Order: sequence, then C-alpha cells, then structure tokens
Amino acid sequence: TPLNGISYKQSLTPNLVEEGQYQVSKISATHGGGWVPIKDHIYENIANEEHGYLVAINATETPGIFYTHQLNNLGACREIELAFTGWFASPLGWEGNEKANLKFVLIDPVNKNVLAEFTTGNMVDKENEWRQFGFRFTVPEGVNSLILEIINNNFGSAGGNDVLMDDIEIYLIMPAVRLVPAEHSFVCDNNRNVFLKGEYTDDGTLGKFLDYRWEYRPDETGSWTALTGNNATGSVTTGIVTTSKSEYMIENFDTPNNGYYRLVVGQSGAFTGPVNYDCMAISEPRRLTLADEEQAPILSPSLN
Repeated sequence: TPLNGISYKQSLTPNLVEEGQYQVSKISATHGGGWVPIKDHIYENIANEEHGYLVAINATETPGIFYTHQLNNLGACREIELAFTGWFASPLGWEGNEKANLKFVLIDPVNKNVLAEFTTGNMVDKENEWRQFGFRFTVPEGVNSLILEIINNNFGSAGGNDVLMDDIEIYLIMPAVRLVPAEHSFVCDNNRNVFLKGEYTDDGTLGKFLDYRWEYRPDETGSWTALTGNNATGSVTTGIVTTSKSEYMIENFDTPNNGYYRLVVGQSGAFTGPVNYDCMAISEPRRLTLADEEQAPILSPSLN
C-alpha cells in the first residue's frame, strides 16, 4: 500500500529502488551492492523496543518535494511551540558524488507563505548511522493549519543523493504533568477513599491561565471521559497546578471504579467546546484496581 504524503513512486521490487522511487522495508535495499543493509531506527533507551520499518528514498535528479503532511486544528493552540524531527541516514557504502541534503519547510496553507525553513546539510556517506534532524517552531496567533514539506535539496542522482528516513515526529513541547504517586495501585477493601493528586509547572508554553480536569477510562483502549464531583475540574492563574490544588477524592472506591486515571492541563477555556488534546499537557495514566485480601492483604496508609 503506498504511503500517504510521499510523492515518489513506490518500488515493490526487492532490493531495488530506482531514481524517484521509495521502498518500505525492515532492512534497507542493497541496490545492486551499492547500498549497505541497515535496520530501521529504534530508541535504544526504551524498554522492549523492537525493530519495525524504514523508508528508503532514491531522490530525483532535480530538487523537489518528496514528503508532505498537513497539521490542522491548531487554532486552539495559542502560540505553542512544536517540534519537527526525523531520523535519517545515508545507505551508501561509498562516497557518493552527490550528497543527500534535505530541507524542512513550514507553509501556511491559507496564504502559501513560508513560515520557517531548516536544512540538514549534506548527509555523511559510508557512515551508515542514523542521525536526528529537526527544528522547533512557535505557531503564530491566528494560524490554524500548517503544511510540512520535506524537500530533496540537492541535484543529481546517478552518483548518490540517496537517503533513509524513519520516525518522523511532530509534537508539542511542554513540561510534563506528574501524578503523585504515579504507580499503578491496588485499593484495599478496608480503605476505599482514594486521593488522586497531580502537579504541573508551566514554562511559558501554555501560560499562566490554565484549566485542568481529571479523566477516566475503564481499560487501555476505551475513550477518556471527564470525571465529575468536587475538584474534578479547576483553574489557576499562576501557571502552577499543585498537588493540593488538584487533589480529587474517589469516595468508597468500588469495582465500577476500576480503570485508568489521568490529569489533563490546558490553556484557559480548553475544555469549552470540542477538546483538542494535541494542545494540552497530559499525565501518564495511573491504573487503580479494587483488590481482594489475597492481592493486597495490607495497604496502609490510604492511597494519598
């Protein structure tokens, strides 16, 4: 199946990627012996990370766009900072005459204005190592959508200008929301009042005027819903959500309360109307489960 956003033609021939083509594989093509087989990029510091797929690209002879992606619904993200990153490598086992060189371009789709550019410089042939390239960009007030273009920024193809691409990421830069405690827990039958607490300190990303709310889902795949009750939602004007400010009590925790809980922080008014989670800071979920005596014979003090 062709990939969305790539303008080149997909090669389905094993170990061969012609000029102006790309190929999706777990190991890059040998391309008649001129390319070195390379596995996809993985994050070595992530537990149980497994190899997946990469994209091998044989660039066209003249510079041009080979990948594009549009971001929408940014209007609710007022002056937030986004990061655009990707991992790239040269598959060449020799010094190519033409070096792969990429340009990232951000465009306003409304007026076609170029808002930002970033150039990787020449890729290093024979190294065959993944390198991360990217940049940060603050979304201007009034910009609701962005188009990201990745461009082959060099001439020539017969003597190089080939590149591997993996883990293209676009994400919001902001401090983390931390639950206290954050560990998954059992709730003891004789101590069912549970206190959820979280904290967040803004660094200028979302601003001083913040709204927060607690959310719940019954399992790992269900939809998140807003909790109700005292302090299930709240606001601050200091940019800081403390554990005492955010404290939420589940009284008489029972089996229907089993599930996952998280704290979400957004700019003032973020929960009015459709919620855009892409513009918010969200804690890792915490699982709570009502335990029987065999699972948790003693749990003291209470979960707070």
